[in-house]
Amino acid sequence: MELRQVIWAWETLVARLQHEEPALGRPLGRSVRPLAAERQLDGRLLLVLGCWWAPDLAALAEPAARERLAERLGAMLEDPLQCEVVRWPAGLAPGAAPAPDTVPAPDLLAHLPEALRREAARCESPLQRWFYARACMRGLRLHCQYVVGHLRLDFALPRARLAVEVGGWAAPRGPREREEQLGAERWRLLWFSGREVHADADRCVATLLRALPRPAAAPPRPRPAAPRFTRSARGPRARW
Repeated sequence: MELRQVIWAWETLVARLQHEEPALGRPLGRSVRPLAAERQLDGRLLLVLGCWWAPDLAALAEPAARERLAERLGAMLEDPLQCEVVRWPAGLAPGAAPAPDTVPAPDLLAHLPEALRREAARCESPLQRWFYARACMRGLRLHCQYVVGHLRLDFALPRARLAVEVGGWAAPRGPREREEQLGAERWRLLWFSGREVHADADRCVATLLRALPRPAAAPPRPRPAAPRFTRSARGPRARW
């Protein structure tokens, strides 16, 4: 929910920073979007931003820039923040000089047909869309925001009764109650942290593939019976 709130407020936050502190506002508007948000044990909200233009990534990754960004965004959101700036999941955009006003983000859903892009639009974060795209490339057709009972799942494979959740950023798994409720419905649940998906989405998809039930081995085909021969006046005759 916290990431959703940041995403809803993002354009307003960026517009204010572009006016009040252009050194921070310009790169945010040009090549940065929120990837994840997670409440820390100290009460601060960890906000992870994805950047797809190398000069902005280098500038915002500086400790002083991150601290100032956390200070300004935290004040506007009225929530103490810690900021982390990482590479955009789909990679970096080609370099350009001088600095443009906007840089198109590398497409998280590149090479997916329109029907799958529409399904991916239901994902709640860029990291979820990236996971979905990599799963599609391995032949999986995930259902996004699938409902089981009163639970809404990030992804599901209903025939296998297997669910997948992508957590905030560093948390290895979500609430145990969620897993228990799905278990009561005879569903299994896989958890991936946002950091895992960002670092190697293909490895996460491979873990999902290994969790799928293997198809039962086909029973051996019966061998045809050997013919039996009977005697007749004309000689042996086969009977089947």
